[in-house]
Amino acid sequence: MARMFSSSGMLGGVAIRRVVSSDLSRAKETAHEIARVALVPLETTPRLRERSFGRWEGLSRSEIAQQFPGDIEAYETQRETFRPLGGQSWQEFSEQAARTVHELVGDFAGQSTVVVAHAGPLQAFLSQVMGTRDSRPGRFMIDNGSVSVVREWLNEHTGDRHWVVTALNITCHLHALES
Repeated sequence: MARMFSSSGMLGGVAIRRVVSSDLSRAKETAHEIARVALVPLETTPRLRERSFGRWEGLSRSEIAQQFPGDIEAYETQRETFRPLGGQSWQEFSEQAARTVHELVGDFAGQSTVVVAHAGPLQAFLSQVMGTRDSRPGRFMIDNGSVSVVREWLNEHTGDRHWVVTALNITCHLHALES
């Protein structure tokens, strides 16, 4: 049985059944604390990592422009589909990330699952839930440490189920940490 999560009061009253996180430390550390307080095991997966930029990884914009002439221009004009060598296009990443989150929470439909990931995977999933055609970053904010809430909704007349966003990019709990 899951304990009611009450750390900082953010999810007070929610019986968390599962915590899933990116396997990278900056997400995993947050998820570990949530799982510890909720008394549930922490599951990690590399599938919740941020988008891969391949040969661009670790380089500044000016270094990319210098080492790979034409890449920045192609990226700027083909934001959805441009793929740096060895990396992912936003479209590929977005589809994979949204599918991953759907699979992770879909396995436990009707139960509270906390997903701790980086902005890209969360942005992709939330964009898909909200039905936005252009899912590129910058259409809405996902701040570090923010909380967004998605629920499964049942249309009682048709029996259809789908996800709805009930809260987006909540950061008020972070202000208490600053004082």
